[in-house]
Amino acid sequence: VKLGVNVWGQYTTGGEIKSRFGGPDFVIMHEIGHGLEERYGLSGPLLSTPALKAEMTALASLRGVGVSASRKFRRYIQTPDEQVANAVHAYIYAPDEMARVAPGVKAALDARDSAFGDYRTGADTKAER
Repeated sequence: VKLGVNVWGQYTTGGEIKSRFGGPDFVIMHEIGHGLEERYGLSGPLLSTPALKAEMTALASLRGVGVSASRKFRRYIQTPDEQVANAVHAYIYAPDEMARVAPGVKAALDARDSAFGDYRTGADTKAER
């Protein structure tokens, strides 16, 4: 799979992640979110209530802050799969900001993180570095 000009990373069904050489690390965090969605179906529990949906929408909207985002991109980042990938990225990279913007989503991911032995999003790894 060759990545397009404006594509930093890609998750392929089955678990393969590709990213551009020298690209930002957050791309991989985002693609891991796609993998966790595929494996665990996180969109179900993370979008199960109106409050969680609102938090996921608010969190995804932060991707468009400070950039000139087209209407198409703003719609795209609000799709369930992209919202989940973005939530996992926030959980790994910016847990404090996630707790501020989407505390219910963070709590749901915290609960899943401790419930599954093979499921680890890496929220604890920031403190371990």
